[in-house]
Amino acid sequence: MKSSYIKNKKQSAEKSEQNKKAKNKSKIRIFFTVVFSLLTVFVLTGVLVTTYVLCHIVSFTNGDVEIDLDDYKKDQSKTSFVYANDKNGKEILIAK
Repeated sequence: MKSSYIKNKKQSAEKSEQNKKAKNKSKIRIFFTVVFSLLTVFVLTGVLVTTYVLCHIVSFTNGDVEIDLDDYKKDQSKTSFVYANDKNGKEILIAK
């Protein structure tokens, strides 16, 4: 009877120790899951913001075409005269 009691006591202690290890592992897993999730969110946000800023930098540097002179040359019903500045800064007539 004593041996079965001792055996049950040892098994109970082992189960208790395994439960503690399992709880510690689950806490560690939760911690790393949270850290990985936050890191993923920060990386994705950084990539999106960087892409957005770079697009605006390139657009500002290259400049967007606001007026296409070919349209004015093809269809003169939009305007009577098309002027531009030459190297000296004087206005010159490009198309009538």
